[in-house]
Order: sequence, then structure tokens, then C-alpha cells
Amino acid sequence: MRHFFLLLTLVLLGISVFFLVRLYQENQESKKALDQERYQRMVAEEDLQRGEYRIKRLEADLQTTQIKLLKLQQDLDLERSERDRISKEISDLEARKAGLEADLKAERLRQEQSGREPSLSADAPAGVVQ
Repeated sequence: MRHFFLLLTLVLLGISVFFLVRLYQENQESKKALDQERYQRMVAEEDLQRGEYRIKRLEADLQTTQIKLLKLQQDLDLERSERDRISKEISDLEARKAGLEADLKAERLRQEQSGREPSLSADAPAGVVQ
């Protein structure tokens, strides 16, 4: 009977060792899976942080570009208003020139009709009185 208990103890010990080894292996596999999951999560968080940083940088670039575009638009509007002002000034000057030329012709015609010599020199530019 003693041998039977010894044999039973050895069989139970063998089964216990087998289950212990099997549980150890499963534990190691679980740790390995957990480490892999942690690594993947860490990589995903780093990718997310890089993405967020890139988005912030692109938003800052967009804002800078919008400010530059607004400045260019203001400069363009200023140049358009300046061009319109100069164009109006040129039109006014051309109208004045036409009026002065008409006055000059009228004065020359009046002087010719009265028999006097014109007081303007022939070599002087138009619109300049000597």
C-alpha cells in the first residue's frame, strides 16, 4: 500500500508539474501578447502625437498664409485705388490740356483777326506762355 501511495504521489506530482509548466508557458505567452499590445499602443500614440503636431503646424502655416493673402489683398486694393486716382488725375489733366489748347487756338485766332502778332513764341511748347 505504501508503494501505491508513493506511486499515486508521483503521478500527482507529475501531473502537477505538467500543469505548472503549461501554466508557465501560457503566462509567458500572455506576457508576450501584453508586451506586444503595449508596444503597438505606444507606437499608435506616437503616431497620433506626430499627426497632431503636423496638424498644428499645418494650421499655423495656413494662418500665416491667410495673413499674407490678406496683406496682399490690401496691397492690391491700395494699388487699384491709387491706379484709379492716377487715372482720374490723368483724365482731368487731359481735359485741362484740351481746354488750354482750345483757349490757345482761340487766342491765336483772335490775335490773327485783330492783326496783332501772337505773344507766344513758335518754338515754345504748347501751353507755355513766354
